[in-house]
This record gives sequence, C-alpha cells and structure tokens, in this order.
Amino acid sequence: KKITLKQGDPVQLVCNVAGYPEPTVQWTKRAKYNQQQVNAAEQSSGLESSTAPATVVVSNTNEVRIETVSAYRDAGYYECTAHNAASVVTVSEDGTSANSARSGIELEIDYQPNVMVPRPVVNTGETYPAVLTCTVNSFPKPKVSWEKEMIAADNSSSWKQLVNDASNGRYEFIRQMNAAVAAGNGSAVPAGTNYILKVKRVESSQDFGRYRCIAENRVGSTYSELITLTGSPARPQMSYVQVKAGTPELGWIVDSSSPLAEYQLQYKQQQVRGFRRRATARRDHYCRRAYTRHGVATN
Repeated sequence: KKITLKQGDPVQLVCNVAGYPEPTVQWTKRAKYNQQQVNAAEQSSGLESSTAPATVVVSNTNEVRIETVSAYRDAGYYECTAHNAASVVTVSEDGTSANSARSGIELEIDYQPNVMVPRPVVNTGETYPAVLTCTVNSFPKPKVSWEKEMIAADNSSSWKQLVNDASNGRYEFIRQMNAAVAAGNGSAVPAGTNYILKVKRVESSQDFGRYRCIAENRVGSTYSELITLTGSPARPQMSYVQVKAGTPELGWIVDSSSPLAEYQLQYKQQQVRGFRRRATARRDHYCRRAYTRHGVATN
C-alpha cells in the first residue's frame, strides 16, 4: 500500500490491533533516502559496506502523526508490528483484519524542484567548449530545460528555449547523478542531480550572455538564478603574500581562455584612503597563469 502527499501536508497512520493478552505495538520507518557513501570504518575493517536504508523506531503506540511532512525526513516505508506472549495478533492499519503480526505502508512525498547553481559565472573563450550546470533536487523526477537571454536591437530582452538543431548539434544536454549526503536519523539528503548544458564550440556573437535552467514536475516549476557565460578572465585568486628581506612579494592566479593583454594591481598604504593603481601590460598565451609582483610598499 502507498500514500502520496505533498510537502507540508499532515498525515496520520493508525494501526488497529486486536489480541489477548494485549499486544505491544511499535511503528518503524525505513528511510527512503539512504547514505550512498562508503563508511570509512567499514572500509578500514575490511567489512563490506552496506547501503541499505536504516530502520528506526518512530512510535511505540498504535499511531504515527506528523503535522507537516518533509520529504527528506519523513518519506519511506512505515511498518507496524505487534506481539504478545501468545503470539496471536491481528494487525491492520485500515481497519480490516489480516492474519499477520505486521503490516506496512509506503509514504511518498512530492515536492517542488529545488535548483542550485554551483557556478554562476562561467569563463571561456571563442572556439572553446563551455559547461553550465544546474543541480536539482525533486520528487517526482523533474523535466529540466535551458533558456538563453536574447537581446534585441532596442535592448529589450526575451528568453529562448535551447534545443539541438539537427543541422549543427551545437549543444549537448547531460544528466549526472550525485551521491547522497548524510542527514542523520538514518536518512540522507540527496546531493541532487546535475543537469548540464554543454556548448560544444563557443562563438561570441551567439553564445556569450545569460542563461537559466527551468525544472518542473507535477508540484510546480522553479527557475535557477542566472548563469553568465563570458569571455572575460575569471576573478584573480591570491595564492600567497610574503616578505623577503624587507621586500613584499605577492602571487595570484588567473584563469582565462583568451590571452591576457593587461593586469592591474591596486594597493592601499596604511592610514591612507583609497587605492593606488599599478598596471602592467603583457601578452600571455596560457589559459592558467600565476603572477608575482615584487617591491610593493609595506606602509
């Protein structure tokens, strides 16, 4: 037997029990979302890792009542068991008799897709490929599509759904499962499924701009935050700062698919407002480059 609810609905499961002596009743739950990761302790001990969902006790009475159900916490298989000294018990959650000491029910919980964007700015270059990703959690499984913002001559914008043109096949749509993340209480929160848009060969006039994905199921639809595909370099990342013989030295790393024509360093002396600029022009033919700057004043 199965019950399907929406996230936030209330639910009451009742187990009608008859027997003499009076039976002891217990409800257990086998979580729907189990931890998929290998347990380090089991690995080190040489035991085979188990990915079976954990079973936990949720009630020692004949009913389970949940005011607002949560998919990650409450979805799963619920089983009522009853026993007494004579082991003669009739159990049923719907009021009809069954010659069994246990009876169960599957609880499914539908919820609107949750969409996350792990990388809202994607840096690339002309003729290079580009990968845009949305991570989606949903039940039931969603339908995911991609759109690109189109800018007209008058600067008005509209959104165009992306499909593979049979004549050129510019895009590749990829679905990639992720492992679950432990959430406690014998269950786990799914890390989500990656829905990937791959632009096989970037052309600036057609491909640079803003994108979004849309995930929808029977509960509702959710738009992602905007993802910007750009040919500009990524934000520089400082790799180290050190002082040698009184001379400061700074290092940073820049990702860029196109050659860098110039970088600019801003610095501020202590007790002085505002930044000073020191720019150096250079040509660079590496996609990833580390830079070092010597002799910046320390005070």
